[in-house]
Amino acid sequence: LFFCLMIRRPPRSTLFPYTTLFRSVISSSNFIIGLTIVTVLLSIFSILYAFLCINPNLKNNNQTSLIYFGNIATKFDNYQNYLSETKTVFENTDKLSKQLSEQIFENSKIAWKKFNKVTYSIRFFIASMISLIIILFIYYIN
Repeated sequence: LFFCLMIRRPPRSTLFPYTTLFRSVISSSNFIIGLTIVTVLLSIFSILYAFLCINPNLKNNNQTSLIYFGNIATKFDNYQNYLSETKTVFENTDKLSKQLSEQIFENSKIAWKKFNKVTYSIRFFIASMISLIIILFIYYIN
């Protein structure tokens, strides 16, 4: 009889035997609700940064640029006017290199900002997936 009393009861979950130790902490519905809210917020931030990275940047500090598409569309009525203007400006190699370097610099700043936004979007997405997996794990344990 003494030996029968010494035998431990098997854990509730045979798949994860050590989860019974944490059942009292995890079983609280407030924890699951809080983690669900965190998951939703992380997903919203991921979507927000994804939209911000595809949002076009239409600002140009140089209003005389002959390479920026916004200036071309607003300043010239047809391609002949644009062609004649570019021929006069781009014949001078100093003006051409200035126009090209300005556009390369502006495009690199825009690309860097978009790269950072994509990085944050991916990080928020991964964090939301990890928290969703934790929620599903807790749900199926209980």
